[in-house]
Amino acid sequence: MYITILIIILAVASYSFGLKAVLDSSYKPSIYSRLIWALISINSFVGVVALHNHTGILALAGVQLLGSMAMLLASLKYSVRTFGKTEWACTFLLIVSLVVWLVFKSPIINVLISLVAHFIGGVPTIFSGWKKPKSENFLFWFFFSVASILALVNADKSDFRGFVYALYFLIFDSIITLISARQFLSRK
Repeated sequence: MYITILIIILAVASYSFGLKAVLDSSYKPSIYSRLIWALISINSFVGVVALHNHTGILALAGVQLLGSMAMLLASLKYSVRTFGKTEWACTFLLIVSLVVWLVFKSPIINVLISLVAHFIGGVPTIFSGWKKPKSENFLFWFFFSVASILALVNADKSDFRGFVYALYFLIFDSIITLISARQFLSRK
């Protein structure tokens, strides 16, 4: 129970830093990207609930859903309006996921497709963070990475379906955390 509360606190802290970045205009996301990421969050949340994942993973997915919705709402005022190849690819995957869900009713496939869509949507973030580490909010990625570690530690590791969600976010967010941490390295 205490680990789940800590997961919620860390994930909320993560999105607090993300929202602050949007509201003070240091991060101007595409409104379409934020909408797609909100839909991916809904898709993922439905999948982890249907998989009966551990409460820590449900908490992580729940905060991600609420945080994505909050980021979307903040982005309505403070965003750019671009729709590129990444948004098209993620939209296609969301449609595929919906069809798969309706036809096969397989939550694990739904979650896996959502994670692939999330990764594709995150590739531009990885590249921009690599080029300009200061473009990414270190604390946003760091806190969600730590929350993902706790969710993974607390997950059912006897079955892939019980931990894949937390494992993915641990890897993805840790990569961007490490990339953005380069902004703190001194340049001589």
